[in-house]
Amino acid sequence: MPPKPKFTKEEIVDKAFELVRDKGFDALTSRELGNRLGSSARPIFTVFKDMNEVKSEVKKKAEDLLNEYLTRAENYEVMYKQAIKETIQFASDEPNLFHLLFLRNSEEPVNFEFMKDRFKDQINRYFEFIKKNYQLNDEEAGIIFKHTCVYVYGVGAMCAEKVCTFSDDQLNDLLGEVFMAMLMYIKSGKPSMAGTQLMVNY
Repeated sequence: MPPKPKFTKEEIVDKAFELVRDKGFDALTSRELGNRLGSSARPIFTVFKDMNEVKSEVKKKAEDLLNEYLTRAENYEVMYKQAIKETIQFASDEPNLFHLLFLRNSEEPVNFEFMKDRFKDQINRYFEFIKKNYQLNDEEAGIIFKHTCVYVYGVGAMCAEKVCTFSDDQLNDLLGEVFMAMLMYIKSGKPSMAGTQLMVNY
């Protein structure tokens, strides 16, 4: 008869998540997690097959928290701009989680297709708001998304790594300038549509 688990799955994941928030993903070892639980590492493996399963659950929990930030943007008229600000706020509030989701090396090169698949629900929702807020077609909205995606994660990385911080007014000014520049570029009729297929057929 298998031993009765000393901790529930939720208790283990919560402690693992807490550990990553405090010390980063690399600190998530069976020994460190056992210490957080006030136990040896043994009880972890009565619930999980290995630490990879624990790490997978922690990543899901980090994504869920990011989604909570993004959902707050639904209360704003210009939802996409606020979603960008919420992502940057997440990076400032939760640098270790931002690092886990966006700044860790991947086994394979990551591209926009990866981002599209990983955050499909959010991208679908915000892509529609780009078109609505700025009266753009699919191809034009794809240009806005592509460039602001690069911009937001660049600023997010700066905040997560404590390179610098931005006030709300500064973010409004920076984002306003970027959006204005991109809209002027699009309305000039010059932008190439190459590479904008990321969002087409969504």
